[in-house]
Amino acid sequence: MIARIGSCFRFPMRQAKSQYLHRLFTCLATVRHYMGASSSHEMDPPAIVQPLKEHTATLIFLHGLGDRGTGWATGLASLKLQHIKCVCPHAPIRPVTLNAGMRMPSWFDIIGLDSSSPQDVEGIKEASEMLQGLIENEVKIGIPRNRIFIGGFSQGGAVALYTAFAVNKPIGGVIALSTWMPLHRTLAKRTGSSCLCCRTKTKYLLVFKEPKYNRDVPVLQCHGTLDPLVRFSWGQETSTFIRSFNPNLTFKAYDNMMHSSCPEEMQDVKVFPGEAFRILMPVPPANRQMDIVKCQILHWFFHSFNSQRRTSPLSVYLVALQSGMCASMITSP
Repeated sequence: MIARIGSCFRFPMRQAKSQYLHRLFTCLATVRHYMGASSSHEMDPPAIVQPLKEHTATLIFLHGLGDRGTGWATGLASLKLQHIKCVCPHAPIRPVTLNAGMRMPSWFDIIGLDSSSPQDVEGIKEASEMLQGLIENEVKIGIPRNRIFIGGFSQGGAVALYTAFAVNKPIGGVIALSTWMPLHRTLAKRTGSSCLCCRTKTKYLLVFKEPKYNRDVPVLQCHGTLDPLVRFSWGQETSTFIRSFNPNLTFKAYDNMMHSSCPEEMQDVKVFPGEAFRILMPVPPANRQMDIVKCQILHWFFHSFNSQRRTSPLSVYLVALQSGMCASMITSP
């Protein structure tokens, strides 16, 4: 049981055995502290990593079982993202059935580590609602939905995947690390895809006549080949399932990596937003309305010169300036 509990925690990089054991016992001591904590689903404010330059996109990243957002915030800060703010919330403390009912930070209860195990439906939906609330917070401050990424490690990644494909709202992309698709039977009934736990090719009937959002959203899914907790084969099954209705998924495997992360994976996380959306150097959303006004003014000047049938260096300059500004508005996502 101790090994199983310890492997639930996220270790940022590959470490020597002594360092691994030191962190393991530190985590176990933390678990003992949580066992005596009072029952509460209230969460502390998220750990936030501000971008180095102007904030034009957001990554909301959920940690794994027994962890806190500060751990991943430190790792994401090391990536030195230029325009992407990282929001790393903390899970509430609750009993976890898999770990003999011990209390620890957990987004939802985990009964078993198999695609056919019973699942905490209410807990998963509650965590998804929390994530949706964080997305709405970013929308309110002016970040478009197509510039908001969601992601997570292990249990946190499961919440992100469920939110991406079971909620009827668009997002920019998903980063899923060492994780699985929860409530896949329900999602299979909605999308018409094969269920993960079914080995046949039976298809479910579509519930919705029209495709939902995020049927072509970019997804980066990463998994270690030696993961003893969320098995590599389960990650492959999740990848196959998602691709059956969303082909825009990249699956990356990391040799000899267990239920943790590694520098190669973190580098892939860093480059994924730029490759998928080209948002590292966008037009700031706050300036778009001003650009529209400028284009309107330049358009009026241009037609004033044309109405007088004059051609001057100023008119040529205005046309070039207007074209450049409007082109930047069109090409920037």
